[in-house]
Amino acid sequence: SSARGRGPIQLFDARQVHWYPATFIPEIPYTLIQALTSPGDLVLDPFAGLGTTLWQAELLGRHGYALELNAVAVTVMQSIWNAVAAPSQSGVLKTVGDAMSRSIGQFGEPPPESLKPWFSAGTWEELSEVRHAYDSLRDDAAAQGLLFLATSSLLRVLSEQRRGWGCVADNMKPRAADIANAPPREVVSKIVQRSGVISRQLGTFAEVLRSRGRAFPNESWNRIVQGDTRGIASVMPAEAFQLV
Repeated sequence: SSARGRGPIQLFDARQVHWYPATFIPEIPYTLIQALTSPGDLVLDPFAGLGTTLWQAELLGRHGYALELNAVAVTVMQSIWNAVAAPSQSGVLKTVGDAMSRSIGQFGEPPPESLKPWFSAGTWEELSEVRHAYDSLRDDAAAQGLLFLATSSLLRVLSEQRRGWGCVADNMKPRAADIANAPPREVVSKIVQRSGVISRQLGTFAEVLRSRGRAFPNESWNRIVQGDTRGIASVMPAEAFQLV
């Protein structure tokens, strides 16, 4: 479980929701925040990644702020925030499932052409159906966020580059023969299944937060900021934070 118990300690490990390189274990920020700050303090991570520090700060009753340059990581954090803030995880999951069912045979705006060389024709077509479902959820931030998390976390697995994420990071595209001979990837069913797994993980996190009297307000726009460390002032003056 991404929200797990260590005796009285509850941690949230975003790496189990979405993969990301060079992340550290949640025990590190949890321990430091607990030792160096008090409840209600402001904690900033200027290199936030998936928000490991942000989530532990919230669990400990502090106010976490995240600054991150990578757009994917920022969207992951915002999607987690929006999904956890929803009053019912089961309701969010049902909304995603319904949208996916309605989108079978319906094709939205295709993914960026730069991604096309990574996938077989069948996978590409199914991803276009998923895009249709995603676009249909534009007025539901929690459901759209859950579908984003499920899809984005599986893209590497669904691609035909089967030699590990390092090859993806180095932009080593699959060979033409691998694309041509690719078996069906069952994209839609995998994403629906993954949505259920993530929904349960986020539901556990939400329960722990509520048990501690914590809840996410709908204000991720000013708690999760895309930019480099020079953008700290756009959040608030650096001296306002008790821990950076």
